[in-house]
Amino acid sequence: MKKNESSTNKEHLLKLVTKFVLELNMARKKISFYPEGHPEIEEQIEKLKSIMTKIFDRKKTISLGIAKDKIFFEEICKIYTNKRNNHRKKY
Repeated sequence: MKKNESSTNKEHLLKLVTKFVLELNMARKKISFYPEGHPEIEEQIEKLKSIMTKIFDRKKTISLGIAKDKIFFEEICKIYTNKRNNHRKKY
């Protein structure tokens, strides 16, 4: 039973980290588009804070690596982003 709970927790954590990375990319775009102090930037930062709080409520530390087209999370999960059709695959 603990194995299932652990697996479910890791899946939820992976979803949160994926969401965080997507929102981080959105923040990067908004920061390059809007002037400093714009409400869109502030709103995006609040979203990031909220997601980070949820992540760190579940786990004290995480390992996250970002390469050209890949995101590595906790050494076992990888997310591949295909730029052409914006699909994400977990493997």
